[in-house]
Amino acid sequence: MQTMKTQHEMGLAMGKMTKAMKRMNKKMNVTTISKIVQEFEMENEKAEVTQELMDDAIGDAFGNEEDEEEEDAIVAQVLDEIGVSLTGDIASAPTAPVRSDPVETAKEHAPQAVAADAEDSAVNDLEARLNNLRRGN
Repeated sequence: MQTMKTQHEMGLAMGKMTKAMKRMNKKMNVTTISKIVQEFEMENEKAEVTQELMDDAIGDAFGNEEDEEEEDAIVAQVLDEIGVSLTGDIASAPTAPVRSDPVETAKEHAPQAVAADAEDSAVNDLEARLNNLRRGN
């Protein structure tokens, strides 16, 4: 009994779906849609061909992977000749920030020493003046 009820409901649902599809087919123009799809496919093919041509042109202009491997080999050879090892020396590299402007670095260190001397003489001068004022009172 349950099976018959389920099959009956399924038949009704399929009938409603068929009516809906018929209404959609009446509203849609299949020939126009197929024409649009064909135009899209043609434009997509043109875009793919253009992309391939651009990739080839860029690859020819900038070299290929063989050049990169050759460049890496030359760089490694030069580094070996001058005794630089990129893997071993990294752990011992300094971690303090590096000043980018040597003039600024020099200004920071030199004026501090001069300022300390000037500060000491200014303090000594002020103390002497204070002592003179105290003696005067």
